[in-house]
Amino acid sequence: METKTINWKEEGIDRRLLAAVYAAMDDAKAQAVYSAGALPESPNVKQIAKYFARGATESAIDNQIKKIKAEAEKLKEESVDDVEPPAEDSAPKKSKKANQKIAAVVKSEEVGELEEDEQAFF
Repeated sequence: METKTINWKEEGIDRRLLAAVYAAMDDAKAQAVYSAGALPESPNVKQIAKYFARGATESAIDNQIKKIKAEAEKLKEESVDDVEPPAEDSAPKKSKKANQKIAAVVKSEEVGELEEDEQAFF
C-alpha cells in the first residue's frame, strides 16, 4: 500500500483533522467510555486516522495531535491572567411579589398592567 504525503499546511486541513477528532469521539466505543465518566489520556489516533483518511497514518496524526496539545498548553498559560470571572450578582433581583405579578401576567398576557421596572423583564 502506497503511503501518501499529507500537506499539513494545506488550507482546511486543520478543520479536517478537528472533524476527524470529533468523528472518533462520536464513535460508539468512545461514547461508552465517555458516558462512563472516563476521559482518555490521549485521543484515539487510530480512529482519527481512519476518519481523516487521505492515507494518514497513526504516527502522522499523533504528531499533529502533539503539536495541538502544545499549542493548547500555551493558550492555557496565556489566558490565566486575562480571564475575568462573571459577576455573581449581575442580574437584577426580583422580589417574590414581582415574580408572582410576572407569573400572573404571563398567564394572562397583559404586560401593560406591570410597573415600568417589572416590564424590563420581558
